[in-house]
Amino acid sequence: MISRRSFLQAGVAGSAMFAGCSTIEQLSNPLHTEPSRHVAMDWRPSPGDWPKPAYDPGNTRHNPHADPPAERPELAWEQTFETDGSLVRFVAVDGQVYVTAGSTLAVIDISDGTTIQTYETEALWQQYVDGRLYAVGESKVTAGDLDGSIEWSADINTQSFVRDILDRQGYVFVTYHSGGYSVIRADTGDTAAQHDQWARQFALRNDMLAATNLLGAVELELTHQTLNIGWETQFEQPYDTCGPPVFASDRLYVPGTRNPVTDGPQGAVLILTPSGERHQQLPFQHTPIQLAATSDSLFVGTSVITHSDFGTAGNLHAFDSDGTKRWTYNADRGIKPLVAAEQTVYAIPHEPAGPRRPLLAIDAQTGEIRWTLSTAGHVSAGAVGETLLIAGKNRVRALR
Repeated sequence: MISRRSFLQAGVAGSAMFAGCSTIEQLSNPLHTEPSRHVAMDWRPSPGDWPKPAYDPGNTRHNPHADPPAERPELAWEQTFETDGSLVRFVAVDGQVYVTAGSTLAVIDISDGTTIQTYETEALWQQYVDGRLYAVGESKVTAGDLDGSIEWSADINTQSFVRDILDRQGYVFVTYHSGGYSVIRADTGDTAAQHDQWARQFALRNDMLAATNLLGAVELELTHQTLNIGWETQFEQPYDTCGPPVFASDRLYVPGTRNPVTDGPQGAVLILTPSGERHQQLPFQHTPIQLAATSDSLFVGTSVITHSDFGTAGNLHAFDSDGTKRWTYNADRGIKPLVAAEQTVYAIPHEPAGPRRPLLAIDAQTGEIRWTLSTAGHVSAGAVGETLLIAGKNRVRALR
């Protein structure tokens, strides 16, 4: 099962389909030995890393060790890529930026933008966990080293796209859009089990694991290769979960959207304590499309999400961690918080009329605009040290 080769086939979608599953279906043998790779529940990113799109296991989009520019920055470097319109995404690990852009995986020195290496790939996004770089395709997960070699590649036998992955205590748990999850040995890539228990996306704080399901959030206890449910808390109807949960400090934030669409607030954020108690449910005129949080702040970007009107209205809301309203930035369009820093939150509004859109640096306490920067197409971002990394439609920039 183990093979070591270049990232040439990392993330290529597999053709095998899994036709139905029982609650727990054992799929391969031998599986009774303890996996040799074992990531502790409380593993955290190193100070100089941005290891996944939402930064950390809690999905906070906040690197407490970073000090990105609060005042208007200068361009340190820029790399452009030839893409087929696919999104440019990145992670940053140990002084290097790993960029997926179309069929290219580029490794870039974060200090000066020098390209160190390039590989071919079909991965859609990446995640770094404790020495391991995962390349995630539509229905395939590939585990590799930072030098570009592959440890294993596993087809997720499902008719749905991969939604989230979690590498902890010897196993990789892979959820997908149709519901349920697969369990893969972290050392070999062998599929240990398939579960039809509904799980969408994970959020982890220290050794406490939670996940969204269809109607709210659940506490999960990892026992061997099974996720056992502890408490379960649902939205006050009629809301379904609509994005990753965020675990920051002693609060779990769960975004939801009204289903079916009727009159009234179209979105909500459920605020839970670590014991699953409902602290508060915040209503929003539009659907929360992305959250970011620090130890004392919550930022909620909202948008109209109906197909014909997507992005035509929305706002960015700031709260204290307990749900007390701080300010609202009236974006008049859909808007996402990309990175939350102590002084500044960086956000991007939807721009349906053209390929350019402004990156907004907003004062985290007052809601005032500090500076803006024109960017190209879809944007993701991360903060490492004094550098703000932003990825547009066909480029990555480093701002300092």
